[in-house]
Amino acid sequence: HFAMLLRQRQLRNKGQAIIDALLFGMAFWMAHLIRFTLDTQALIGPFRQYQWLLLVIIPLAPPIVALGGFYTRPVLSSRRQTLSHILKATGLMLLVITVAMFLFKQEVPRGVVTLFGLLVAAAMLIKEEIVRFWTRSRLGNRSARRRVILIGGERDVDRLSNSLQQNVEGEGEVMARLDPTKTGIETLAELLHEHA
Repeated sequence: HFAMLLRQRQLRNKGQAIIDALLFGMAFWMAHLIRFTLDTQALIGPFRQYQWLLLVIIPLAPPIVALGGFYTRPVLSSRRQTLSHILKATGLMLLVITVAMFLFKQEVPRGVVTLFGLLVAAAMLIKEEIVRFWTRSRLGNRSARRRVILIGGERDVDRLSNSLQQNVEGEGEVMARLDPTKTGIETLAELLHEHA
């Protein structure tokens, strides 16, 4: 069960990374669209002049977000921790954009870059609130949680229990602990029937 929970989490994180990459790309496009629409002096060119940055933003968004441990944090981590991860990733992406502009000798209006930072942080926060709501509503139903019976020596079970709590917080629930050196197989059968 533990391996299955970790595999599910890895798949969910890959899906989250794809969504995050798309959010970063859409935020850049939206930032340009808003700034372009508000530009009364025609200082900002059409999006095609800046679309090359999507080749930097989209592929680098997931590793940048992951760099701060965003995908390894507990599913229901605190909002403060989530905000901290998002702001770090946004700041790092703004730095990457600045370096890319310097290296490619291409200039993107500061208003677009600033607006991009605000939009991507807001989009990520909204996405995380949706995930939080969905997770709480799904996990609030006890039948949606994976129920686990830990079997092994006391030290091994404690280590596994701690790992389970850190890696799949809220998704799994330890229903019982069983030390095979102290109890028989009958106890396992009873626990399986009781918690199935």
